[in-house]
Amino acid sequence: MSRPPAWTLQQVRDAIDWALKAGSVVPSRHCKRDRMPLRNVSMADIKYCLRVGEVSPDVEWDDEYADWKYKVEGADTDYDALVVVIAFLSRANVLVVTVF
Repeated sequence: MSRPPAWTLQQVRDAIDWALKAGSVVPSRHCKRDRMPLRNVSMADIKYCLRVGEVSPDVEWDDEYADWKYKVEGADTDYDALVVVIAFLSRANVLVVTVF
């Protein structure tokens, strides 16, 4: 099975903006259970980072889930550095894979 092409940085930005306005942003179980408490990160922090952060050109293919993962580098609501790794369930639905 061949990989679908990764989205452009602009396509990722547009989809994030749409998800924040009209879709959904949901954390994975791993993120919600493990990473968010460890980093003291809330959904408000994640959404803020997604809103103001920069989409990294460092795109990674995930063989296990057969999907692309994208990094958004920015800050949380306290202006502490935050990286949010996401995948898209659809154009309007963002899955937060992890945070660091």
